[in-house]
Amino acid sequence: MLNVIVEWKEVLDLSGSIIDRRFFEQNFEQKTRLATVRENCGDVHVIYLIEGSLTQITTVRTSGLHTAMGRTQVQNNFLLQQSQNADETVTFLARVYARLLPKFPSNPRAAKPATSHLLPPNRFDTNDFAQIFCLPPQTFAPFNSQFRKKNQFTVREIYQRILLQAPGLNAAKTVGLSARYKNFYELESALRKRGRDREVEDVRCGKSQCRLGAKASESLTRLLTAHEYTEE
Repeated sequence: MLNVIVEWKEVLDLSGSIIDRRFFEQNFEQKTRLATVRENCGDVHVIYLIEGSLTQITTVRTSGLHTAMGRTQVQNNFLLQQSQNADETVTFLARVYARLLPKFPSNPRAAKPATSHLLPPNRFDTNDFAQIFCLPPQTFAPFNSQFRKKNQFTVREIYQRILLQAPGLNAAKTVGLSARYKNFYELESALRKRGRDREVEDVRCGKSQCRLGAKASESLTRLLTAHEYTEE
């Protein structure tokens, strides 16, 4: 058995697992299973491989994805690697395969890649492993700045955070709305025209480009155009 485990997850799946809490359950299960494997088989190195762009529109903000990945890296002591697409994933796994081959006895039917000398067959050091597989290596300062909580927000981010409090809105719908209407004045003006058209309802949101919908539009209309509010 190899002493390297690759945990592969797409960005959209990572986002979905955070929303429905599977992410935390999976992390706990991984740690439990890994403890059992290490007890029975010795030390095992885990690569947490995330595939996809973190800037694509998902139900979780990019900063939330970074936080989840950082938590996995620090709390679980996994080696974190991110690829932009399937081609980069295959290239990375090929590199892992090339460096694992030297750990096996010579086999005339399995040619060793020329790069196999980078990892000596009788040595397996965690730091060397990280430097070879997870490039470029990251020092504490940039890591800390990447995963610490944000203290200052742009006007656009504050606008999105306020929108996110409205019933029927999620992160993807908020991003779609803020891209179409740059501020509350533009959004309110569009909502007041709602009797004549469905401009706001038809705003496209998220990767699937689904409509904002009547429910979210009605919530925003009540919040931004009502003269007074009543409890329902």
